[in-house]
Amino acid sequence: MTAKFESRKAGFTLTEVLIALVISTMLMAAVMSSYIFIAKSCVSLNDYSELDSETREAIETFSREVRAASDISGFSSSDMTLTLPGPGGDYTVSYTYVPADGIFYRAYGTSNQKVLLKGVESFSLKRFNLLHNPAVNDLETKQIQLDAKTVRSGGVKFRATNNVLSARYIMRNKVASN
Repeated sequence: MTAKFESRKAGFTLTEVLIALVISTMLMAAVMSSYIFIAKSCVSLNDYSELDSETREAIETFSREVRAASDISGFSSSDMTLTLPGPGGDYTVSYTYVPADGIFYRAYGTSNQKVLLKGVESFSLKRFNLLHNPAVNDLETKQIQLDAKTVRSGGVKFRATNNVLSARYIMRNKVASN
């Protein structure tokens, strides 16, 4: 009599291993895709937050000084000089946009410059008279408006932008003619 011995060792077949490998690869791809998407979103959110913060601070400084200005000179679509009253007498503050550098800055005197906005892609200053029509000279200018577009690039495909269109700020201390 011959005895049949069936020996079966515990283990996985090649088919089972391949199926498990495919399923785990798909799960890992999904997890990595989600991780990359979340990381890019965090970078994007940080850049938008920085842009918004810088813009708010720049607009606040700009609007405060325009409202307090008693005179304006040297106005163009990219720069202007304001005369402001101070405790020791009047002083001047200049606002300038440098397109080559993409910077909008404020200058008090000749050596005290502060960058208000960087990464500026487009910029324009506009002036208006008492009747809300475009002003043609410094004498009739009573309102100033700032229009800018700032940009941050965070990689090949990512680009955060912030379009700024300020209110028209009234120069409260300036006497203007119509």
